[in-house]
Amino acid sequence: MTLTASAAATGSELVMVNRGQAGHWQRVLATLGGRLPVGWDASGECSDGLAGYDLVLAAPRTLSALAWFLLCAGQEELAEPIHQAHQDAVTAVSVEFTCAVGAESPTVVGHGYDSTGQPWSHAHLVYGALAATNDGFWPLDPARVAEQAKRHIFGYQLLVRRAVTDLVGAELGLGWAAPAADGSCAVTGLPARVLTEIQQPCRPLSEIGACLDSREPPR
Repeated sequence: MTLTASAAATGSELVMVNRGQAGHWQRVLATLGGRLPVGWDASGECSDGLAGYDLVLAAPRTLSALAWFLLCAGQEELAEPIHQAHQDAVTAVSVEFTCAVGAESPTVVGHGYDSTGQPWSHAHLVYGALAATNDGFWPLDPARVAEQAKRHIFGYQLLVRRAVTDLVGAELGLGWAAPAADGSCAVTGLPARVLTEIQQPCRPLSEIGACLDSREPPR
């Protein structure tokens, strides 16, 4: 079975949250018990209409499907390193990206599934559009944020792949496809049953309120 366009989608991107979208992000964070990040500018008055940023870091979709399949097969010891690689990479990028753009610490929201309940591990790093300085809050540079987002999305993918390369190749006998523009690589050699789990189209991961935290276990 070959990958469809849906299964090959990479998912990672930077969302510039404008004041018209601010209420949606605020409601989602409140529902999940998360705080608004420091520097969130709901009115957009100080940051040219921006409330904040949402840096979406998504694991390769096929890698998430592989971890799901291993869990279903009772092989938690093989699935756990995949989940840990994603979490560790998110943490590392969160620290480095924050320093690179001069932002305050983000609010991090993690999801294990997309809008249709298909396995897709990803995280939303939600930042305020303003940074605290000795002279008060000042807006981040949107161009710098966008530039650094591309660099750190690429770095996230490298960290994830480096952490699981031995598992995917040496232990499971699978391979990697050629990298996409954002550095992500699909896992190759997966059984058709695994790929079937990620064939349905879903809403973009950037729609933070559409993502699911859980789903019913497979039967």
